[in-house]
Amino acid sequence: MKMRTKASVLINAPQEAIWDYVTTPDNFPNYFWGWGPIPGVEKIEVTSNHRSIAGGLEQRVATTDGRIAEERVLSVRKPEFFEYEVLSGFDFPFGLFVRKGALPGPFCRRAQGTGLPGATTLNSLRR
Repeated sequence: MKMRTKASVLINAPQEAIWDYVTTPDNFPNYFWGWGPIPGVEKIEVTSNHRSIAGGLEQRVATTDGRIAEERVLSVRKPEFFEYEVLSGFDFPFGLFVRKGALPGPFCRRAQGTGLPGATTLNSLRR
């Protein structure tokens, strides 16, 4: 089963600048405050040797409800898409369901700026 959220926003900035901002771990707390049962991001600590988003990047995510989640980036297609895997850290009920998430693209260039898709897909039913 997949859960999807969908919204979009137009930002008056170039596509590459938007991609760089939303995929820099230090910036997550500035724009992800939580959604439904998903807590917001308080801080992200990169725990692998990667500093920029790339397949294999691992990070520890401190959430606004006091939990610590471990995640690994699975694939990146700059400036369009990244997919990640939740390794641990989410309790009931969220932890029972979610194992992967993705920010789909593309980040669309428009005359007024960049269209950010704002959609997230969460693959559920952990095994």
